Formats: sequence, structure tokens, C-alpha cells
Amino acid sequence: YLFAYNIFYRTGATSVGFKLGLVFPASVMVGANVYIPAGTPGQAALVAGPVTASGEMATATTNFRTNVTLLATIEGTILPSVSGNLMPIWGAELSTGSTVMIMPNSGGVIRQINP
Repeated sequence: YLFAYNIFYRTGATSVGFKLGLVFPASVMVGANVYIPAGTPGQAALVAGPVTASGEMATATTNFRTNVTLLATIEGTILPSVSGNLMPIWGAELSTGSTVMIMPNSGGVIRQINP
């Protein structure tokens, strides 16, 4: 299966980063990459990281704007070995006193590919 998720989000402070990843069933193969805006636009403005295990997340430790809708993405391929769900997971990079709001129109597509 090929998949891609677009996650629109906002944070309340520039010091609050965003983390994004996936949970998925046992798989023969999975390859996924996460892309999260961070830093100043045009200067190291994107955090990119792989997801190689279910529950793994990539993390941006800052957010260059507050209360502005930003777009993070996950894309990849999975060959599951059992039935199950493929779901994005997210959260604030800080564990206390920080909030992340997922915005409307976030979503994704999954397409079966033939070997």
C-alpha cells in the first residue's frame, strides 16, 4: 500500500514543537518519512525523519509562528503481514504546559499497489 497524510496543525507558542508519526500492524516492510515545518522559513525550515517502527515519531522542537495553520506530512509504503489499522499519531513536543491543535481538513489516502 502507498499512503500519504496531510496534517494541518497549530501551536500556541514558538517554543512548542510538534511531533508526528505512525502506528501500524506487523509488516513485512514499511518505509515512511515525516516532514514538519520548523525554524525560520528558508533556513533549515523543515524537520524530516523516518518512521521505521510502529509508534515512532519525528519531532520538531520549535515552531516559527504561533496560531498559524501549518502543514506536516507523512508518506510511505507498507506491506502488512496481518490485518490492522494505519494511523497517524501526534502531540506536542513538550510534555507539560503545551498544546497542539489538529485542524479541520487533515486527512490521508491509502492506495493498494499490485506487485
